[in-house]
Amino acid sequence: MQKLDLFIIADRTVPDDEMPFHADASSGLAQLVERALRLPESGRDQLRDAARALPLVSPSGSSRYGPLQPSGQPYPPGFGSLFARMFALRNMSWGASVQVLRMMSEVYLSASNIGGMVRGLRVFDAKLVIGLSAVFGMPAGVLTNLMDVDLAIGDHVHSAKHRDVAALLWEVRQLTAKQVWGLSDLAKQLNS
Repeated sequence: MQKLDLFIIADRTVPDDEMPFHADASSGLAQLVERALRLPESGRDQLRDAARALPLVSPSGSSRYGPLQPSGQPYPPGFGSLFARMFALRNMSWGASVQVLRMMSEVYLSASNIGGMVRGLRVFDAKLVIGLSAVFGMPAGVLTNLMDVDLAIGDHVHSAKHRDVAALLWEVRQLTAKQVWGLSDLAKQLNS
């Protein structure tokens, strides 16, 4: 869990300086995750270090807030909205969210399933909560405690690989599409 997730959980405004998003960068996240998951630990470390070393480029216009402030109706209250905002805090569109969730947890959803989750129409089972926790880089028990439900998850702990990729998703959340695609190319080279 990242410190800014607490802003989302507490339904507080995320500080402006933490939100310079490039909405188009979301398109490269699935490929980056796919390649990062194949890397050994040393490669994942190199990739994360490379992401940290990249300069932040200020976006302009509406892309500044990316998917955190959706067009149309604001997110309704509920856990589905909470999780959608946590995806958005990682600059992940609904499409990118379902792809990354599938790769990190083998939970298969569609963008419309995310919409159903946001509207409170999707039931949260143990597999989905474990998958969400993998993407967010937190123990699954934290999410079940937050939701105040008992899903018999126990002390499920994600692998180092999944924790590293969740940390990488956090590191790249403010990068441009070109930078994300460049990191994906680097991951491919490191995997050769």
